[in-house]
Amino acid sequence: MVRVLTNVNQIVWQNRREREALRMITDRNFLHTRRIDPDLLNSTGIITDFQFIFRALGWENAWRVNEDGCKELIIEILCTLQLFSSHCMFRMFNEEFSYT
Repeated sequence: MVRVLTNVNQIVWQNRREREALRMITDRNFLHTRRIDPDLLNSTGIITDFQFIFRALGWENAWRVNEDGCKELIIEILCTLQLFSSHCMFRMFNEEFSYT
């Protein structure tokens, strides 16, 4: 089954924090990039989080993805992402994922 988000109105926001996150990022430019820049991730300190999450998802090779992203799907993931000391949680296509 192919699932596609074409509008942020298709996303079911579950709480005020998610709606506030949407408000904060909704007017940002979304530019496709053909690679993840490890220098940028290092300089912002987020590389550890990316490595942790990708490893937890089994996406260690995601660094080599060469496809355009989906703005609406990225918005859903970012607005629903929660990091805890023992796991992370987020939603994709309104389905919740939790990884230790």
